[in-house]
Amino acid sequence: MTQLITKGKIKSAYTFNKTDQWDALFWGIYGGQRNKGFRFREFMSVREIKASDITDTVRMLCIEANTDLGDDVIHAFEKGLKEEESPTGKAIFKALLENARIARDEKVPMCQDTGFAVVFVEMGQEVVISGGAMDDAINEGVRHGYKEGFLRKSICDPFTRQNTKDNTPAVIITDIVEGDKFKITIAPKGGGSENMSRVTMLTPSGGKEAVVDFIVQR
Repeated sequence: MTQLITKGKIKSAYTFNKTDQWDALFWGIYGGQRNKGFRFREFMSVREIKASDITDTVRMLCIEANTDLGDDVIHAFEKGLKEEESPTGKAIFKALLENARIARDEKVPMCQDTGFAVVFVEMGQEVVISGGAMDDAINEGVRHGYKEGFLRKSICDPFTRQNTKDNTPAVIITDIVEGDKFKITIAPKGGGSENMSRVTMLTPSGGKEAVVDFIVQR
């Protein structure tokens, strides 16, 4: 699930290099007109986004991602049902579609494994976050989303194996992009896929063929 946050206010701000920081601080405290003592480089606008808006968005997305299968996936299942020839395959597609319908209508998770929250953030260079740190806001959203959505909490301390009881911390992957947009994508990742993972060490001389061979063999 993806959400674009556009509620933030547009504010004006001066940008400056490191040698100008004290002048900028003086300007911010005392005000007044620009003079030779102020070496501001350019005038720009920034979008201020509240940490609370990020928290609320993440909370909502955590619930939606576990209960509302995307229309593109639904259409793919419907297409598969029409094209599938085997009775077993058709039965599986019907079960997947029925499961998705029940989850959407009754707002219950599609699977008992509601995963750990992987959060992809696209943050514009012209965005500033107020009222808290971004990572803290995201984890707070995960905490509330998994509680309010009655989603299973699966995250454990790597050493003590004690459950954190709120499915935090989330895995947060941040990409800084141009502009003033702030986009969040939530992808709950179940542990089953991790159980089937494999690791190997390949020599540089193996090339692409060695990678393909390893994948095919496993």
